[in-house]
Amino acid sequence: METAEKTPLSVVNEFFDALLRNDIAAVRATLADDVVWHQPGDHPLAGSFRGADVALAAMAEFPGRSGGTFHVDHFDRMATNEMVAVTFHLTAQREGREPLDLHGVDLIRVVDGLIAEAWVFSNDVEAENAFWR
Repeated sequence: METAEKTPLSVVNEFFDALLRNDIAAVRATLADDVVWHQPGDHPLAGSFRGADVALAAMAEFPGRSGGTFHVDHFDRMATNEMVAVTFHLTAQREGREPLDLHGVDLIRVVDGLIAEAWVFSNDVEAENAFWR
């Protein structure tokens, strides 16, 4: 029996479920080879990361730089056509820095069953800049 085509929402759900399990192969399977991931801010982990392996390497920096305290809870997931918006709450701690505690939105574009581009929005980019510098 053939399975139904993946929806943008189901692809994004697979992505976040794999992230929570720390299943890097499953995360990679949701990303287009030429994905572009836009991380806000003016700090070493900010920028536009092009290519699945580059984007994955950038994502992997957050837990390591926070001594494993980086934690994201994802809440509402809303979809329309190829776009999916996901609200989140992020916390992290780092010695010598104010704890990070912010809210944001991931806006993710899915094309042909893969994440093609993502934009991350934060309610406190300056706090992120101070934390990750």
